[in-house]
Amino acid sequence: MSKNKKKRKQLSHLESVVKQNEEKLQETQEKLYQEALEKLKEAEEGEVIEKMLKNEAYAFLLAEGLLDKFLEFREYFHRTKAQNALYNLVADASLGGLWIDL
Repeated sequence: MSKNKKKRKQLSHLESVVKQNEEKLQETQEKLYQEALEKLKEAEEGEVIEKMLKNEAYAFLLAEGLLDKFLEFREYFHRTKAQNALYNLVADASLGGLWIDL
């Protein structure tokens, strides 16, 4: 086999490998894109639920006449020791996801 034929065969093989790798890369990119879209959709759904729960909690505070009490609770010096301990536990946990676990 001449050197030119051998080099053409090697070049053809390399081109084939490059094409296969490009196809695999394209498939991987598409898969990652779809996974990212799914995660975004899940996050948006969680935000909708969280917004609804916060609105319900706010409506409850208003309906029960507890808004002033809540606003006082937000200021450190108005909290009882038990309230402050619970507040600190919740704040330190820095839980991700919904603020009320369903």
